Amino acid sequence: MRMNRSITGVLDLHTMKYLYWSGNVVDMLGWDDSNYWEGGAQFAYSKFHPDDLLSLEYFGQLIGNYYKSLPKSEKPHYKAFWDFRIIKQDGNYVRILQQDCILKDDAEGNMAVLLLLVTDITNLKDNTRSHLRITNGIENKLYEYQNYEKKIYPLECPSERELDVFRLISQGYERKQIAGKMNITLATVKTHCQHVFKKLRTTDAVETINLLKTIGLL
Repeated sequence: MRMNRSITGVLDLHTMKYLYWSGNVVDMLGWDDSNYWEGGAQFAYSKFHPDDLLSLEYFGQLIGNYYKSLPKSEKPHYKAFWDFRIIKQDGNYVRILQQDCILKDDAEGNMAVLLLLVTDITNLKDNTRSHLRITNGIENKLYEYQNYEKKIYPLECPSERELDVFRLISQGYERKQIAGKMNITLATVKTHCQHVFKKLRTTDAVETINLLKTIGLL
């Protein structure tokens, strides 16, 4: 997936302070690194777009409940992908993808230390929706938050066969070529596309590919 510059951090979820910060936030967002070291996650939250704060609350609840429900054997395979907007020091907003995994639990089995990677994906998504994918390495749970409606929609994850179609589309193959490569009919290729549009609430192949890349399924 071709994306822009990224920032890596390690966050203590009890103190909400960063234990590690990769130090290139000035290049990406314009804010000095000292703001994150001193202000912790609260400084980051203060720069969220106001319309995305509710999605942050919803997604945080979904993530926390999902992680706590996982058997101990599945927790090392947990990952989350979610996006939101942050204001840069110059006053412009960028859309950020945050990818999370857990480095440490507390005594009650809750998340304690989080490893995160944040990347600028402004060129991949519009500002009407945010998405969340959480996984234990076996299953995927997908959600869409609609900014205008202020509602969460559970989404259905495409099948591997459907994802194969969009992998080939993303590589530049035409529908007829995909049918030949996958040994299926052109009508079946079109059916797979329509099923994925419905599952992800997308309208065309470009939007779908960008979303699948964003949530780590392509």
